[in-house]
Amino acid sequence: MVLLLLIVWFMFAILGVSLFSNRLIYCSTSESNPYKIVSNKDCIKSGGYWKVYPFNFDTVGNSLLVLLIVSSLNNWDELMYHAIDSSGEDTGPI
Repeated sequence: MVLLLLIVWFMFAILGVSLFSNRLIYCSTSESNPYKIVSNKDCIKSGGYWKVYPFNFDTVGNSLLVLLIVSSLNNWDELMYHAIDSSGEDTGPI
């Protein structure tokens, strides 16, 4: 049963990498609203740099960790808001 569960999680981890890879990023600036900066050029102009959220789908290992967090219902709402706000690859949240 555990092996079957790990296979299903691995399939969803691969799907998460293909759908959300390089999408859970934001610009770290001194501004109070990070959602205003969408492109990399705007981020550099404002003196910031791109940061990746701690839990992301950039690799299969990170995806498995995110799936474990979501399935345990521990801080899943924070991950949900980051995924909803993601707009596109290499662009900031909207």
